[in-house]
Amino acid sequence: MKSFLTFIFLLSINVFSQDKNKIIEDENSEPMLIGYCTREIFNDSAFASWFNPEYENYEPDSAAIKMLKENIDDIDITIVMGSWCSDSQLYVPEVYKILDGINYPSDDIILIAVDEDKKTESAEQEGLEIEFVPTIIFYKDSSELGRIVELPNESIEEDMLEIVTGKD
Repeated sequence: MKSFLTFIFLLSINVFSQDKNKIIEDENSEPMLIGYCTREIFNDSAFASWFNPEYENYEPDSAAIKMLKENIDDIDITIVMGSWCSDSQLYVPEVYKILDGINYPSDDIILIAVDEDKKTESAEQEGLEIEFVPTIIFYKDSSELGRIVELPNESIEEDMLEIVTGKD
């Protein structure tokens, strides 16, 4: 019985670990993320080549970061991106740099990678009404506060601050 339970446990770990950070090839045989991902996927050389330089070179506005840190409590964040998309390659590293600057836990971010049709294999994006990527959605108490779609109006951190403080 003990070996059976051990087998079930190991099988469940294997099944659940396959649900995140899936890489497929696009029509040009380039690696593409699909479905739920974790930040660790950006350590993969296929994605680190664009993620790391953007992350390192971005300098968020310190005043906006200070205000954002004071207003981010109880805010949940979902990022829908395309690893193939130049806007995602630019703004997703910036979002992570900002969230690192306010000590927002990376594990609390829901990161969903979509294909060029804004879909995933398991329809994780369904119900989110994604038309353009990246789309960064902010929630409080399961209610959407707002979203940044494709490009920020001002800067990522200033748009985030407007959303979480309710100022338009």
